[in-house]
Amino acid sequence: MAPVTRRVSWTYMLLVATLTLSGFMQMPIASRYRIAAVPGLGWLGDFALTHKLHYLAAVGLLFLTSYLVTRWVMEWRRDWELTLFGWVRAGILLLLVATGAVRVLKNLPDISFSPEPTMLVDWAHLGLVLLLGLVALARPLVRRGVFAPGCCDKDSPLNRDQVGNGPQSLTGALLRGILCHHRHSLEAACPTPIPTPNLRPPPPPKGTTATSTCPP
Repeated sequence: MAPVTRRVSWTYMLLVATLTLSGFMQMPIASRYRIAAVPGLGWLGDFALTHKLHYLAAVGLLFLTSYLVTRWVMEWRRDWELTLFGWVRAGILLLLVATGAVRVLKNLPDISFSPEPTMLVDWAHLGLVLLLGLVALARPLVRRGVFAPGCCDKDSPLNRDQVGNGPQSLTGALLRGILCHHRHSLEAACPTPIPTPNLRPPPPPKGTTATSTCPP
């Protein structure tokens, strides 16, 4: 069972959906394509409302992301590891936060950017949103989650720091990930382990002297 509960997963999806909807409506798509004319969707054409909604959802996503990162660093990484799918999603979210922060600075009254960097940041932010959606759609196809159970024992030196019994260091986490990836590759290539024959001779009965089996 993954460390992230179903409630946290639904909260994440709700925040991302709110950010996506409010962000696209600020282009403004709702007024241009008559979406706001549909009964009940008139609020989508209100730029000030969608702008505030986008900021509120962004604060919620930052809080949720900070909570998950803290839990993983302090507790979960002892028993769980981020998969390649998880690292890709984390990287996209990090870049989204960075480009979004630049957009927030640009909206401040005392800060102004030239049109070229502003357009570059806007297109990068939009492209990252689309990439995050494609990664989410690809998850059922690759059948990979964000977390995977760790393959090393809790008492393994790779799970501990060199000093004390604290959480594993980043170097230990990297080495652990490499070794676990190598182990998973071997298990996939040879799912049925080949038993190793016992070549050691049995011990002699009590009261007898062991003799060498090697030729003179």
